[in-house]
Amino acid sequence: MKKYLNYILLGIIIVILIISYIKMNALETEIYNLSGEVGSLNNIVSTMTNRVMNFYSTLEKEREDKNSIFEKIDLMTANMNPKTLEYDLTYKIVLKTNTKGDEVFLVFDDSRVKMTKEDVFYTASIRASALKEYHPMVLILNQDKEMIEADEKLYMEDQVFKMLPQFIVQPNGNLNFYRKILHSDYDIMLHNLSEDNGFGKDEEENFNSEFKSIKHIVMVNGNIIQEDELAATEDMNHIWEDFKYEMEFNVEDHIKIYIKAETKHGYIYSSKIADFTLKTDQNIMHNLDSHPMIYIEDENGNEVFNYE
Repeated sequence: MKKYLNYILLGIIIVILIISYIKMNALETEIYNLSGEVGSLNNIVSTMTNRVMNFYSTLEKEREDKNSIFEKIDLMTANMNPKTLEYDLTYKIVLKTNTKGDEVFLVFDDSRVKMTKEDVFYTASIRASALKEYHPMVLILNQDKEMIEADEKLYMEDQVFKMLPQFIVQPNGNLNFYRKILHSDYDIMLHNLSEDNGFGKDEEENFNSEFKSIKHIVMVNGNIIQEDELAATEDMNHIWEDFKYEMEFNVEDHIKIYIKAETKHGYIYSSKIADFTLKTDQNIMHNLDSHPMIYIEDENGNEVFNYE
């Protein structure tokens, strides 16, 4: 009898376990479904938030347009000169209301340029510098009024990299100094960004057509002790070189490693890879994993531009 009782208890336990398993499985399914519903709800809330933000942004733009005196503003560029870094910048605007006798000017800092009227358009051009940003205002003069107005659509960003080549330098590796020996093991990749700018260029730009020379230079105490000429790879828009060398140095030596490139128009690019002074009894390690800033100078050594 006791034996049968044990079987009955065992059977009850098995049934309870089966029921518990079924309930747990159902609970897991319910939790999974609930998680999906929560995710869907979050997506709905996010979508609604974006719609509300876009709605208010549209209302703000409409309000600004309604209060603006401008019906239309067009900016045009032409005659780029990569040697002088100058170009023609033309403003063409339409006013919402015109009064007979109006004189309209573009105001650049302390100077003003009179705009000529043809039909409903007021037009003015300046010879602009690619190195500068322009955000002029419009001045309207009349016998009875004087009004000066600003608008974000009048803004023109600098155009330097529409005329000069642009590239990034990506070093990767390290420099180790111990026992007065510098152990170098790194690679450097240069990626040409000029093809992404495309300012009316008919032919594909690349390192070989834009630069007369590109060099990897190691300098100690102001003297060049190693100079390597770099060449573009087959696709013409990348340069990738490995550097492994050892050099003996003295304590307090100043070491500078950089990329120097000269364009066909005489501009000099300099991108610093490493720049440090060796200290007494000090082992050092430099990890080269940054994107160095690039400085651009003209042929007279005057800084033209710098960027990261």
